[in-house]
Amino acid sequence: MSDEALFRLYQLHQVDEQLVDLKRKAGALDVGQKEIDALKQRDAASREVREEAHKLHEEWKAAVAHREELTAKKAKFEKQLYDGSISNAREIENLQKEVAMLGQLLEKHALGEADLKRRYDAAAPAAQEEDQALRAFKKAALAKQEAAKTEHAALNEAYKKVAAGRAERVAKVSPELLKIYDATRTKTHGTGMALVDDRRNCLACGNPVPERNAALVRLGKVVHCESCRRILFYIKPVEASE
Repeated sequence: MSDEALFRLYQLHQVDEQLVDLKRKAGALDVGQKEIDALKQRDAASREVREEAHKLHEEWKAAVAHREELTAKKAKFEKQLYDGSISNAREIENLQKEVAMLGQLLEKHALGEADLKRRYDAAAPAAQEEDQALRAFKKAALAKQEAAKTEHAALNEAYKKVAAGRAERVAKVSPELLKIYDATRTKTHGTGMALVDDRRNCLACGNPVPERNAALVRLGKVVHCESCRRILFYIKPVEASE
């Protein structure tokens, strides 16, 4: 195997390395999961407080509506008593009783309504604070999701651009070497090659490469890292011109 053959493979590897990196970045995008989890936890922890405040608010509104209904009914009967539309003594007496009874109901109702309002006013601040926190978590999660959506689209375009040039580089690699390379990528679930630095370390896994293997790599032989199993490649440093 020649240095040139491995170099052509390395050029293919550079494309695949970019593709793997773009996939990694896409998979690591912050889609607001932290905020979503916090939202769920806060929602569960504060549900009782918020539901109690909501219940009291609905009961208070119902009490107000009932009081307005009783007040309107009392006013109607009072109007009938004094507008001269009813002259029958028995009917007048019955209306007077109705008005008196409604007055008593309103007095009693006012106490219950006031108690509901007091309890709601006491429960509302905590519930409102929780609602505000939940809205903040939701807003933050949605903002991150939108940002991730935009970033994902950009990464996808970059991926397609890089992938478009892969076939050209594949064509320059021998079928035998390509078969070895593809098998290696399958085993590593990612990249198929790794550089060896001047200290004989594999730059993919960081483990040292035995001297005998490093020597073979420098000769252009196909050598796998004993740790990560990637095909090793060595780039000779460019000598500075005098």
